[in-house]
Amino acid sequence: MANRSLHPSAKLALRVAATLGLAWGLFRRIDLDSLGSTLRSFDWRWWFLGLAVSLGVQGFAGFRWARLARPLGFDFSVPSFVMRFYEGAFFSLCLPTSIGGDFVKAYRLSDTPHGRLLAGCSVIADRLTGLAALGVLAGTTIAARRFALPGWTTLAVGAVLLTAAAWLFMKAVGSLDRLIDAVPEQHKAREFLSKLLPYQERPQLMAKAVFYSMVVQVGGVVGVALVARGLVLTVPLGAWFYIVPLVALAMVLPVSI
Repeated sequence: MANRSLHPSAKLALRVAATLGLAWGLFRRIDLDSLGSTLRSFDWRWWFLGLAVSLGVQGFAGFRWARLARPLGFDFSVPSFVMRFYEGAFFSLCLPTSIGGDFVKAYRLSDTPHGRLLAGCSVIADRLTGLAALGVLAGTTIAARRFALPGWTTLAVGAVLLTAAAWLFMKAVGSLDRLIDAVPEQHKAREFLSKLLPYQERPQLMAKAVFYSMVVQVGGVVGVALVARGLVLTVPLGAWFYIVPLVALAMVLPVSI
């Protein structure tokens, strides 16, 4: 039996229909009277402050991406990377999972198949450093809650985990050539890994990117906490450092909405 695949326009229509169906299903569950009451009592000053923080950390994330993309040959200005990062953030919000924006960023960075492969490598490197910082943040807050750690001890645990993550990235990129030699000649992973070899000459760049990512993740938590303050939610700031990283990690999963 011949393999019949849907036309690209049909796939797009199916995705749009599924997205609208999900949005409608969620909308029907909203208590509009309660929502209206909440919005009327909302302190929008905190919302705008949270928005400013969120936009700021997204811009800083664009700077991080620029640092990681330039060794691969993308010598654009930092503002152009920031604008493309904002585009990717938009699609991450509108498409299932937060990975959709990564494809958009790679697509927008180059107009050739080879260039988009390199762009995808830069996006993956950027994403991995972000996930490492997110994991450090989640691990630190889980340990703090599990063992009831005081503030300074929590910061010390986070610093140790962050330093360890940065060191592991440096060791990993420093061993890329040996990893490539271990992959069979015709394996597709070999070509992909070879694109990352410029990072082997700059292992400290990956370590810096992990630290940049921690700034981004902390800023993201603060932005959410500020919006929550506008809703007069009586949730301690430390709780957001526990909740937001776990939600962000779940959003990366391909099965999430």
